[in-house]
Amino acid sequence: MKRFSLHGVWIREGADPREEAPATTEKYVEELAAVRQTLQTDLETSIRRIADLQAALEEVASSDSDTER
Repeated sequence: MKRFSLHGVWIREGADPREEAPATTEKYVEELAAVRQTLQTDLETSIRRIADLQAALEEVASSDSDTER
């Protein structure tokens, strides 16, 4: 039996798309939701790191200006 991939989901050759499409679509939506959650978490981590870096740079700039006085 041959199979082919549709958006990473394997479908049997000759299968009725009306029977397999809902399951395929549901699985695809679940995969997209998981990817979205991962990207959202990565974005939040990146935003925190940028804020930490900005605070550290401001601290260095502040200590440099205090040293020059």
